[in-house]
Amino acid sequence: MFAAIRGVRLRHLAVVAVLALPLGVFFAPTFIAGNAPGGFDLNFQSSPWRDAPTRPIDPQSRVQIDQAEQLPWVDAVWSSLRGGRAPLWSAAVGGGTSVGTNPVFATYSVFTVVGELVAGVAGQALGLAVRVILSVAVGELFAYLFFRRMRLSIGASLFGTVAYVFSGAVVAFEVRNAIPLLLPLALWCTDRLAERASPERIVALAAAVLALWLEGFPAMMVHVLVVSGTWWIVRTAARTGWRWRDAGVRRDWLRSAGAYASAAVLGGVLSAFSTVPFALQLGYNDVFAVRHDAIEPLGHASIWWLLDERALGPPDLGPWYTGLNPIEGLAAVGTLVMLLAVIGVVGGSLRRRAATDAAASDAASSEDASLEDVVRNYWAVMVGVLVVAIYLGGPLLRVLASLPGFSGNPFSRIRFVAVFGLVVLGALGFQRVEGWWRARTAESDPLPSWSQQLRARWPHVTIAALFLVGLVTPFVTSLRLFVHVTRVATGSFGIWGSELGLLAVALIVGGVGLRLTQRLPERWVPWRTIGLGAFAAAVAFTQVGLQITRLTPQVDRQFYSPSTPGYQALREATGTSWRFIGSGMGTFAPNSAMNNGVIDARSHSFRDPQWKKLILAVFPNALAADPLKINVDFSNNVNWGSPVFDDMSLGVIALSSDEVPLGTRGVVPPADAWTDIGKDGSFVSEGPTGPYVGVDLRLRTTGDCSEGDVVVTAQRDGGVAQVSRRPIRDARVAAAAHETTPFAVPMDDGAPDAPSRLQVSLEGAAGGCRVGIGRVGDVAASAPFTRPVDATWRMISAVGGWLYSRPSAHPLVRMVATWSSYRSSASALAAATDPARSSAGPMPISGAVRPGSGTTDGTVERWSADGHGLSVTTMSAGPSMVVASFNAAPGWTVTIDGVAATMVQPDGALLGVAVPHGRHKVRFEYLPPGLRVGALLSVVGVLACTALLLVPWRRRRRSARPSGIGVVNTPNGDAPSGG
Repeated sequence: MFAAIRGVRLRHLAVVAVLALPLGVFFAPTFIAGNAPGGFDLNFQSSPWRDAPTRPIDPQSRVQIDQAEQLPWVDAVWSSLRGGRAPLWSAAVGGGTSVGTNPVFATYSVFTVVGELVAGVAGQALGLAVRVILSVAVGELFAYLFFRRMRLSIGASLFGTVAYVFSGAVVAFEVRNAIPLLLPLALWCTDRLAERASPERIVALAAAVLALWLEGFPAMMVHVLVVSGTWWIVRTAARTGWRWRDAGVRRDWLRSAGAYASAAVLGGVLSAFSTVPFALQLGYNDVFAVRHDAIEPLGHASIWWLLDERALGPPDLGPWYTGLNPIEGLAAVGTLVMLLAVIGVVGGSLRRRAATDAAASDAASSEDASLEDVVRNYWAVMVGVLVVAIYLGGPLLRVLASLPGFSGNPFSRIRFVAVFGLVVLGALGFQRVEGWWRARTAESDPLPSWSQQLRARWPHVTIAALFLVGLVTPFVTSLRLFVHVTRVATGSFGIWGSELGLLAVALIVGGVGLRLTQRLPERWVPWRTIGLGAFAAAVAFTQVGLQITRLTPQVDRQFYSPSTPGYQALREATGTSWRFIGSGMGTFAPNSAMNNGVIDARSHSFRDPQWKKLILAVFPNALAADPLKINVDFSNNVNWGSPVFDDMSLGVIALSSDEVPLGTRGVVPPADAWTDIGKDGSFVSEGPTGPYVGVDLRLRTTGDCSEGDVVVTAQRDGGVAQVSRRPIRDARVAAAAHETTPFAVPMDDGAPDAPSRLQVSLEGAAGGCRVGIGRVGDVAASAPFTRPVDATWRMISAVGGWLYSRPSAHPLVRMVATWSSYRSSASALAAATDPARSSAGPMPISGAVRPGSGTTDGTVERWSADGHGLSVTTMSAGPSMVVASFNAAPGWTVTIDGVAATMVQPDGALLGVAVPHGRHKVRFEYLPPGLRVGALLSVVGVLACTALLLVPWRRRRRSARPSGIGVVNTPNGDAPSGG
């Protein structure tokens, strides 16, 4: 017995070692060099991108920042929590936004809580490491447990666990949430509940639902719940059957359905403190009404990533992305999983081994085979549907996207479910290979021939054939493209240049190892299985983690540090008086506002409809790219003269250096000659006259020009020399596309009619790099970006990006003396956004008791924002109106000197209150609607879970208590009776 226990423990330790090894290797850079790989890197300011491989790895502008949403929001929330008060609101982004209840940033997930507790003791870097490592470890644990519940061998379970947890689709999302890593947990809890309903299992599934919600992506949570629900139906049907006329079957179905529904409802109640205010916010903002109707599948080229992660080739510059590519390709575990998945679909339906004796053995084998059929068929259908819908599109995508729970959600984010299904099929295929290998070495009846088994299992063979056709079709249609991008990515088709070559080497090594172990004694079979699983898991992990030091792009921290000139210029330009707005979501990404203490007009979360309408009055195309994000296009239809521009306190405009500066762009003449300059040389020419904000140069590069900047210095008589710089790689990319390279130069000082003197030089370039400057005669082939004389903006900085100020913008918190009163916020908003409105007219305000006609605006002596609202100290000689250009969303109240007051809405969208003369302290306070009700429901949910968990405990105590039969009372106490 002790030997058996020791063997079990050793096997468990071996399993833990196999799962811990890739996790340790994966996160070794965290503790060795301080730059962890994978999604963890994207939490740092040293890593620029998360979205798309079409963008260069190296940043093109020093005012751009990592777009990982999670870090700054969560850290801001937890900093407030450590101060003793939970934050509910933030002034930083999009006119002010609700925080703490909105789940998008995974504020209260278990992994975040643990990570933040560690961060409070050991520092932020280690806290982030713990946050991610813990989520990966939990994903590994429950993936392994789920595979074992599916009767997979130890080896197949190890392979499937590593293949899924370290796939690109999972790790890429880890930067924002760990929902993909909680999918195995949800399925494990669901499977246990479908097997047998009990209070403990109901609570376990409810806790999994809560964990999914708190992880932060509602759309992905919906996808997991749909998969969990369908898996419950399949497993319940496999256990009870569909004989509805049988009363026992009906009773089992009703009992199981009641248990599953109770778990789902209980999970929703537990998360009510967040879901209730979030649902109210969705309803108020009417989010789904503004989503695009068009649903597009992914490009056919991307499906090549099923076979080779490098199929799309490297970005324009820098090393290629590896299996952690943020585009979340379907199977970062590559060809091995695909090969084994096909075997799992085809071979999995074949007989395991011919049973030889024992009826009990026959029954167990039949039960395992039946479960394997259920697992294989479910996931084969799921993967086939998802692959066709996501990668091929067509009517199926439209049908799926119209189903409840999917409508309005980003459907492409369900790719991690397709990865999981593919890995399940791959694990089944692995087990099939393992069983075939054992059959080859075991002394038993031979397996039936392949032809006999195929004929006997023709439905499964048909499913496998359709599965392969769905995968192969886009490959055939884009074969030429695949060949081209693979050549670009690998440089050749050498054995080390592709994952196919890596797979071939791995399989050869593995075959030799299996050959050496096939004659081991039978008692070593479990260890042989673990060894085979460890080998397969290592191959799957290697396809992700081979380039262990380059898993994600690493760039110079100075590009993203808040101490860079670009950040400093932005902070100085805005101060605490104005907000800025950037082009798109990549220039000073919204979370950089929190990192740098500046206030952004844009948003990447749900916005109140009034704020959206104000934005659209100034930038008509702001929501065209994404209805949930404000992306500004400064090149088209900007209403520069709108008073709304000033009312929103848009005092600073930010563009990245890879964008065209604001202004009228001249035509660059073709060059009839080129002047080449090297590392120590420069070129001087005469620039244009008049007010302008930039020049467009025709450049070309030769030699090694991967580093360094092209620097343009401009000066006009009587003015200060202005400098603009662009990375040389920008010039190289532009030259390859036959484009020019823009440089922004603020030239508002000096003699307006005097020509500027332009000097072009290189800085930090390699010795062999040379830049050619196009010339027309003796003048550089360039054209100016001319700023209109009456423009309301002017350039103030060109270091690392183009920054413009608007002196006409009103401060964020101010006092006004004249206004027009409107009955409703809608009418005030319509008046504010009326194109005929004059900036000199009174401000439209809804809810004001009278029109304002004072002669003084008064002053705001000071104001501050915190996690619950705004505090303002005012002084005025007469009645005035305090206006704060933040969202007037439901949930705001206002007090004057501690006494409740009536809040009004300037422009029908902002915060305001009328104040009498004198000095006053005004407080705008925010409480998300539904927060109290939601918190009460969550308390009820916790009490319900506690009661459910106590039921079996009390039942056990009651059953263990003596019944009292056979005991009689005697004068000397209780004594057993004679009976």
